[in-house]
Amino acid sequence: MASFPCFALRESTGVRRWLVATALCLCLGCTGLADDRLHPYDYFDTMVDRHLEAGWEDPVLRTDDALLAQRKIVSTAGINERTAKDLIARILYLDAIDGEAPIEVFLATQGGWTDSMFAVIDAMEMATAPVAVTGIGGIYSAGAGILCSATGRRAATENSIVMVHANESDSEERPSELSRGRYEALWRRCARLPEEWFPMTEDVSHYMSPAEALEYGLIDEILPARKPSTRVGE
Repeated sequence: MASFPCFALRESTGVRRWLVATALCLCLGCTGLADDRLHPYDYFDTMVDRHLEAGWEDPVLRTDDALLAQRKIVSTAGINERTAKDLIARILYLDAIDGEAPIEVFLATQGGWTDSMFAVIDAMEMATAPVAVTGIGGIYSAGAGILCSATGRRAATENSIVMVHANESDSEERPSELSRGRYEALWRRCARLPEEWFPMTEDVSHYMSPAEALEYGLIDEILPARKPSTRVGE
């Protein structure tokens, strides 16, 4: 059998998606859909995305990272198993070095998986050092949950947009009442969302400006945009 170079899988998302799709087609063809509540295409597409988002390699924690030395963490990807592992490892590492100095997380994300979100939240709550989260760009769905649950300063920049998803898009795999219960409890605990947003059973996305996020208690502070500096001679 001819060998297939592993680097080709890492370099081409199209190839990876085709391979995962083929494998899933074979599995689904033999076993049928695991959940008849989902349309076959939606189930198939969701499982492919979940596999690809998790990544092919473990994130590397480099102790000589310049940002890590400043106790800063930057995450701009979807909240999934891979990014959650990276965030958790960095938070726990910095907490072990100094359990009192604040840890700063700069977060921009289109959202992600609920379990991965709660894993990051658990890590922040386990750390004795306060974990501050600053939302930059777009902080959607699972990202908003992490932002709201920060144990240190909760902030967002003037240019950011925050979005709260009114349901769990990945909740088909566990008892709905249990899953929705912890999801709603999170928002009742860390924010002041309008009562009409509950119960969170509808597929609705609530987008907020930083001022609205502040009003609803998701953040404590809006970071102003830095004014352009005046150069000498201008």
